[in-house]
Amino acid sequence: MDVQEIQKNSEVSESVVEIVKLIKHERNFEKAAEIVIAKNLTMLNIVERTLRLQTFELAKLCDAVISKK
Repeated sequence: MDVQEIQKNSEVSESVVEIVKLIKHERNFEKAAEIVIAKNLTMLNIVERTLRLQTFELAKLCDAVISKK
């Protein structure tokens, strides 16, 4: 793993933490979707890094991302 790859993984992980916080604590799927789009994240990126989101929450996030695109 080189430095750029480590930095990218760190940025993705930080973004996932922010997304989980927005969904779990603020129930703000729209703002979470904005982060997904801005950071060019995939649902796989999110699922690989957290077990805190339920399937229904992931589905609502997907819907929010699709509606914003």
